[in-house]
This record gives sequence, C-alpha cells and structure tokens, in this order.
Amino acid sequence: MPAAVGGWRLQIPTTRGVEQPVLALAADGTGIFQSPEGPLPVVATYDGNDVMAAVTHKTVMTNFTFRIRGTIDGDRFEGAWMTVDGPHAVTGERIT
Repeated sequence: MPAAVGGWRLQIPTTRGVEQPVLALAADGTGIFQSPEGPLPVVATYDGNDVMAAVTHKTVMTNFTFRIRGTIDGDRFEGAWMTVDGPHAVTGERIT
C-alpha cells in the first residue's frame, strides 16, 4: 500500500492565514480534499513515499485543478502547493 494512503491534516499558508484542510487518499488514487469551501475530488499518483495529488475545483464558469506534491516520512507530510506564482510550502500530519 502506498505510504500516502490515509487522512492528512495539512497546514497551508495563504494570504488569509494558515488553512488546515484534510486530504484523504485511497490506495486506488482517488480521494477527497475537504476545506471550508466543501469537499473536492482528488486524483493521486504514488511513487514510493512521494505523492502528487490533483484537486479539481468546479465553478459555474470554469474548472481548475491545483496540485499538491509531497513526501511521506512516517506520519509527516512535507511538500508544496503548486500555484501559478510558484510552489508554497505545505506540511501535514497523519490523522487516520
């Protein structure tokens, strides 16, 4: 089973402060990104302890996908939130 499978409480610094969404990942590469805006579907790929999660946000006018890339070390997640202005550090801890 991939090291990233399970639930993760992330710490994502934003202009509004630190957000703490939950990223839940299944072994088949599906998942949910739960934030104050609601649940968003995730498609993840795994490579050993590395994970790339693509989160799709659908709006009335368009759909956009953002990516979270990380490495798992035990119950710790270290990675980046990939944005148009570059990567931003993301950390997290396993909750399930």
